[in-house]
Order: sequence, then structure tokens, then C-alpha cells
Amino acid sequence: MIQRLLIAITVAIALGAAGIFIVGTKSNPDYVNSRTETYAASQAQIWSFLTRVENQPQKRGQVKKIELLEGSDLGNKRWREYTATGAHIDYEIASQNPNSFLSVTMVSETFGMIATWNYAITPVTRNVTQVRIVEVSRVQNPWVRGLMILSGRGTGIKQEHRQLADQFGFAAPTP
Repeated sequence: MIQRLLIAITVAIALGAAGIFIVGTKSNPDYVNSRTETYAASQAQIWSFLTRVENQPQKRGQVKKIELLEGSDLGNKRWREYTATGAHIDYEIASQNPNSFLSVTMVSETFGMIATWNYAITPVTRNVTQVRIVEVSRVQNPWVRGLMILSGRGTGIKQEHRQLADQFGFAAPTP
């Protein structure tokens, strides 16, 4: 009885792993997605929230620690996120136009992904701002890609918008 149960569990795990690998192998490593939301905040408030990376552990539960790194050759801000799983990811502000545009690039990571997130921050009225986030990424590792696809590859952008909404609240769409 126990032997059959162990065999069934082993087969289920093997089939699950094979499914993840097949999904990862068959899917495109390149990914582009965008999402736009409008918030009850000024451009400056949104900018400050997005660029204060030191506060990531308070905003995102999976980030356990932020380490500010020496700036890039161009003097851009760099930081390392340490996650709950023990992974670390280095980021850099690739380009910026304060209060209106921010581009953040994943410089190095521990799980086989490279990515850039572009934030367009556009005023609607004095205290209402629209934020469009565009992710352009590539996941080489088929195992990681399969897991990301099965768990929802666009969840990062959704989480970013959820954090902004938690902080400022959504603004009603303008006619």
C-alpha cells in the first residue's frame, strides 16, 4: 500500500516536472507586456515612490533586503535585491527623466532572466497621474520560463501597479 502511494507520488512529480519543462521549451523566451493605470497622486509622488528602492522590503514581501551598490560608470543608481528564496538580483536605473520617465534594467540575476522595465509617468491633472509600465524580458532557462508561464509571466507588472494602488489609490478614469 505504502509502496503504491510512493510510486504514485513519484509519477505525479515526474509528470509535473516534465510538464514544466515542455511548457518552457515550447514557449518564446522573449516577452513584452505593458499595463497602464491611473492614480490619485502627483507625478512627483509617483516618482518618489518608484525611485526609493531602499523601501522595497516594505513594499514587496518576497524582497528581504536591499543593498545599494556603487553607481554605474554613468553614475546611475544601482542596487541588489535579496529574495526570500536566497536569490539576488542586481538592478540599475538605465535612464531617467525625473518625474516623467524611468527605465530600470536587471543587470545580473541568479535564475536566467534579463529584463528592462520602462515607466512612463504622465500627469492627467494636478493630483492624478497615469503610469504605464512596459516589461521587455528574456528567459533563457526553459525550467524557469516554464514556471514563469504557468504562474503568470505578467505578474510583475501587476504587482507594481498593486503597490502603487495600495499607496495612492486608483483615480477614476477621465472622460
